[in-house]
Amino acid sequence: MTTLYFILLLLSALSFVAAALGRGVAGDNSGGAARRGGLASLALVPLGLLFWVLVPLIETARRVF
Repeated sequence: MTTLYFILLLLSALSFVAAALGRGVAGDNSGGAARRGGLASLALVPLGLLFWVLVPLIETARRVF
């Protein structure tokens, strides 16, 4: 069961990374005016959620491995 938790947390962390880098955008409400590249495309909310998910991810990884 611990391995399953680890896999689920890893998938959620990867999802947040993709959202933070703008890879998983469902719709663009900016009218196409959004800049791409560098830190301009980095969203802070998904990045913060990534850091939040990394805490239990690291704890679970230490227990599994």
